[in-house]
Amino acid sequence: MKIVLKNEIDHFLKNFEGPCISVYMPTYRSGAETLQNPVKLKNLLKDAEKQLADFDLNEEARHKLLKPARNLIDDYDFWQHQYDGLALFISKGDFRHYHLPYRVNELVVVANDYHLKPLMPLYTRDDQFFLLSLDQQDVSLYEGNRYSIRRKPVPELPESLADALQYDDFERLLNFHVAGPGGGAKQHSAVFHGQGGEKDQRRDQLLRFFRTINKALHDYLREEKRPLVLSGVDYYFPIYQEANSYPHLLKKGIKRMSDKITDKELHAKAWEIVAPHFREAQNRAAEHYRKLAMGNNGSESRKTADQFEDVIPAAFQGRVDTLFVLRDHQQWGAFDQKTLEIETDARNRTDRKDLLDFAALHTLQHDGHVFLVSGEQMPEESPLAAILRY
Repeated sequence: MKIVLKNEIDHFLKNFEGPCISVYMPTYRSGAETLQNPVKLKNLLKDAEKQLADFDLNEEARHKLLKPARNLIDDYDFWQHQYDGLALFISKGDFRHYHLPYRVNELVVVANDYHLKPLMPLYTRDDQFFLLSLDQQDVSLYEGNRYSIRRKPVPELPESLADALQYDDFERLLNFHVAGPGGGAKQHSAVFHGQGGEKDQRRDQLLRFFRTINKALHDYLREEKRPLVLSGVDYYFPIYQEANSYPHLLKKGIKRMSDKITDKELHAKAWEIVAPHFREAQNRAAEHYRKLAMGNNGSESRKTADQFEDVIPAAFQGRVDTLFVLRDHQQWGAFDQKTLEIETDARNRTDRKDLLDFAALHTLQHDGHVFLVSGEQMPEESPLAAILRY
């Protein structure tokens, strides 16, 4: 699965030579049901060819446009590496696909722009985070969202504690026991062997190493605002907190006594920590919207907007700081980028687009925040609402 970040957003905002074909379908990962996957794609591409009749393309041009996607139908290896959904994007000179970690409904849209609403959970930033795993033999940074995590190569990031400290006997450096009251081993408070200066020396060595990690991450995460979750032995946490300069490191981390943990397990534990964080951030943003909306009161300098004719031009111009978008809702329309006028009922026009897609993409392109929410979470009785920068 490819987590869609700003470079992907920039790609989708290019002016493609239409028509643009967007295909979504649920997929099966294993078992006999996987045989249905290529059949579904074949049928959806037939639907796409019918919709292409609305555009000025002859049969040969339509066949050429759909050929890269049709080549996948008989690609056995391709169908052996599926997630829960598949998205394909096709236009002249452009073909790409994404394996999605969640199910989507079957959908084909042919228009002058790509239809991206089912892809939105991947490119909104209200569920994306980083995870730093500190194992004795493996130091790794992960990028994740609610569906999965993947490792990210970071220049200058040490690969392990042992390598960075250049200790011949690494086990002796980290020789500790977990002591509880009465000598028990149930309490998770680490005690280093050794007395006085030796204990302090070992702690200082870890602190220097964590500062080396922090320096590498500082350059890599310089422009980031996503939360960072720490994973490792519990006595690492206060030492790393001392070395850390990334302002979005969460206080709560994944405490474990063993290096043996799968990426799937890491993701599950990390999501338990960050999910409440994201809900709180969304709730704070919604409350901030409501306070600003109450202060509008007909003022010429409005701070919020919830009408398409106000939000769409503002998003296009980079004036939206925070956007709330109703999940699983489409609003077909047309937008004139020169006059900034919109038409909210353009289902039968070839230049139609989902205006919610348009607003979300342009908000993200200009480093705004987008929250994909349910109806009860919307701060207004509208499918979109925005906090404006000016």
